[in-house]
Amino acid sequence: MTVLHCTKKVLTEGGFSESNLNAFPPQENSRKHWYTHLFLYRRKKCLIFTHAESLFSFVVLGVRKQDMQHLDQVFRKELCKAMFYEEFSAAEIKNISDQVNPISLAKTESRAVVGSMNEFIRHFKWHMEDEPFEGEPDISSINKKLNEMPMRALKQYRLPIEQFGLFAKSNLSANVEG
Repeated sequence: MTVLHCTKKVLTEGGFSESNLNAFPPQENSRKHWYTHLFLYRRKKCLIFTHAESLFSFVVLGVRKQDMQHLDQVFRKELCKAMFYEEFSAAEIKNISDQVNPISLAKTESRAVVGSMNEFIRHFKWHMEDEPFEGEPDISSINKKLNEMPMRALKQYRLPIEQFGLFAKSNLSANVEG
């Protein structure tokens, strides 16, 4: 089971009540824990999703109210898209997307992950300023830049894309052997 830890803004915007949330032991398989936060950029609602263990992140631009109510579907779709643009193999994408089901919602627990998400948001906004105002911004290239930033929360300044790549490969090999 994948756990999607939501900030207060996400819970409020999605209309999720406390009874919709589950409680999980803090160290219960953090490999399947993701965090999400809602923020505004140029008057558009955006979601950021961050893998708790690797800090692999991706931003979804232009989220609507109905998207927030179907957060699990948005997460699955955008995770596959982010992995595709990060050039993961089809087998790795399929394996990770198959393991995402079911999704359970919970409150945020790790201040370190939330702090890293806030850092990604600041960098996202900075990179967006380099994008031209005309047309749609290239979110996939900005997400790629975010995942190539060394992060101290990963111990010894590791790259989120490398850490998530190791996670995806280990999941794939575990499923092939099993």
